[in-house]
Amino acid sequence: MEVRTVDSAGADWIRVDAMDSRFVPHFTIGPVVVKAVRRCTQKALSVRLMIVEPERYLAGFAKAAISAIRMAHRPSARKTRS
Repeated sequence: MEVRTVDSAGADWIRVDAMDSRFVPHFTIGPVVVKAVRRCTQKALSVRLMIVEPERYLAGFAKAAISAIRMAHRPSARKTRS
């Protein structure tokens, strides 16, 4: 797996961008894949959630033993009064 190659090359940390099909076109990486990445490295593992309603997925990502969770911000699709 490429994670082991990056790990052995001296990376300080690994970052994973997890995206759903509403925030971006496709859900690319979920908690199951992140858990597999964790098994390949002891480096700090940061996940950036680029998903709508990230609170629905926090527990699953937390169980993957990641070091940090970041959430990308996207303005609401709802119209506001001006």
